[in-house]
Amino acid sequence: MAVLGTSRSKVGSTFVDVLSAQAADHPDRILYTFLDDCGHQAAQVSVHDLHRRACAIAAALQRHRAAGERALLVYPPGLEFISGFLGCLYAGVVAVPAYPPRLNRPDPRLRAIVGDARCRFVLTSRGVLAHLRESTVAQIPEIGQAVWMATDEVDDAYAEEWRPVHSRGDDLAFLQFTSGSTA
Repeated sequence: MAVLGTSRSKVGSTFVDVLSAQAADHPDRILYTFLDDCGHQAAQVSVHDLHRRACAIAAALQRHRAAGERALLVYPPGLEFISGFLGCLYAGVVAVPAYPPRLNRPDPRLRAIVGDARCRFVLTSRGVLAHLRESTVAQIPEIGQAVWMATDEVDDAYAEEWRPVHSRGDDLAFLQFTSGSTA
């Protein structure tokens, strides 16, 4: 069985190649389990479901001709971050992870990341988007031109529209900004 254009016999050198092959070979295998602050299982996702979510998010990004661009990933801890990150990889988009800022408070760290990374997209969850967009654009006007996307609202049916991008194992996958504590 092939999953969204993958093949059991072809495993390449990128994370997308490996996850696609795993989705074809072991679709029901649990790939990630997210634990809450008390150590209890809060959510889990199979290889197939994560692959499908990543394909759907990638297809949504591809509708905006996003390959080669950068996307700011603003998620609370959880599986939605993983889906957004993998969606970026599947679309050939460089992910720039950042924690959501506190409501109605200036966030100089986020301002610096936005200024340095020049992201064309902001990916987040519906709950964060509802509170983040207006306050962040007010504090960081340059992010107002970005395409904002609540990835948990992306329809899984988009996965059928995903088209693999040509990428290599040494392509830039993400930009990680430190808190500055490491000097």
